[in-house]
Amino acid sequence: MFKLDKQKDKAVLTVYGYVGGYYLDYRNISAALDDITRSKIQHVDFHLHTNGGSVFDGNLIYNFIANFKGTVDIYIDGIAASMGSIIIMAGSRVHIAENGFIMIHSPSGDGSGTAQQLLETAKLLRSIEKNFVAKFAAKTGKTTDEIRAKYFDGLDHWIDADEAIQLGLATSKFTAQNG
Repeated sequence: MFKLDKQKDKAVLTVYGYVGGYYLDYRNISAALDDITRSKIQHVDFHLHTNGGSVFDGNLIYNFIANFKGTVDIYIDGIAASMGSIIIMAGSRVHIAENGFIMIHSPSGDGSGTAQQLLETAKLLRSIEKNFVAKFAAKTGKTTDEIRAKYFDGLDHWIDADEAIQLGLATSKFTAQNG
C-alpha cells in the first residue's frame, strides 16, 4: 500500500510493503517527500509496515527521510523488520503500535561466483553491518560492542513496543483505534 494524504498542517504518508518493492520504493518515497516539500508542508506522519528488503534502497529511503526539511514522525503500524529497523531511525520521533514489533538482525545477501567474489560480498556485508551497528549505538546510547553482541549475532531479534521505548528506538506507543 502507498498512500499520500496532504492535509492543511501535515502530510500523512502510509507505506506498507517490501523495501525496494512496488510500494516501498525509493523513487516513490523521494517523489512523495518532494511533493510534500513543494506544498510547503513541514510535518509528515510516516506510517510504516515492512518485513524489510533491499539494503541499498533502504539506505536511500533513510537518507531521504533524514534530509527532509521538517519533522517526520514515524508510526510503526505493525512491524519494522530488518531494513525497516534502519529506516525508522531517520525519523524525528518514532511511535509504535502497542502490538507492534521491531526486528533487528545482521544484513544478509546471496552470493555466487568465485572465491574472491564471495570474499568481496562478505566484506560488503561486514561494511553494511558496521554502519548499522553505529546507527543503533547512536540511537540507543549503547556501545558498538554491546549492540554487535546483542543484535548482530546471526539471529533475528524481535523487540516489542515496551522494549523499543526502553531502548530508545521508539518514543511512544499507540493503541489502534477503530473508526
